[in-house]
Amino acid sequence: MKYLIFLRGINVGGLKVSMAELKLALEQTNLDKVRTYLNSGNATFFSNRNEKELKAELIKNLKDKLNYSDHLFIYSESQIKSVVNGFPFKSSQLKHSYVILCQSDKVASDLARAAKDLTHINEEVIPAKDVVYWSVTKGDTTTSVFSKLLTKKEFKFCLTNRNLNTLQKMLSSS
Repeated sequence: MKYLIFLRGINVGGLKVSMAELKLALEQTNLDKVRTYLNSGNATFFSNRNEKELKAELIKNLKDKLNYSDHLFIYSESQIKSVVNGFPFKSSQLKHSYVILCQSDKVASDLARAAKDLTHINEEVIPAKDVVYWSVTKGDTTTSVFSKLLTKKEFKFCLTNRNLNTLQKMLSSS
């Protein structure tokens, strides 16, 4: 089965890890066809093990090999396909499309509830199961009201943000 993983906080002010190091650490966990994407802790691989078993082993191995002890998000290919296919906003050259991957449906609900109280002039936010979809005007990604909410202590360590294009590219590779 194909899996996609996302490491929170890699090479964005936190731990510096080359994608070659990440790939090697994943391969040493006996995963097949490991591929990394961009420089932000994204990878795909194949394994016959279940998600829970894999996550525990990956967390231990990444801590041992890379001193990475932050949060790891792991999904099956079908889960991410469902997330991508559920993206509710129309594609636009004026907007960036993001998916906020949350540790739980409660985190997604809490984040969406907190976002309702914000003024969204150049952005839209819609929650779904374990994710929040976000569309924001290009150029406003790091300064928008919602982006600032993502860095608040109660949310910062239980989610990770990925561009919809990145998820699509990861799904299309073999």
